[in-house]
Amino acid sequence: IYRGALKRKDLLVLTPVGKITWWMSRLVLPLYERIMAKQLKSELD
Repeated sequence: IYRGALKRKDLLVLTPVGKITWWMSRLVLPLYERIMAKQLKSELD
């Protein structure tokens, strides 16, 4: 966090899951959207 603040980063991804999620949202957006929609749908039911 300290190094990110020194570099004035707008976004810091700290966990391995967060890094995978960030890359998925950038590289395969339609797939990521479907996975997240399915996940949210199951949480709302």
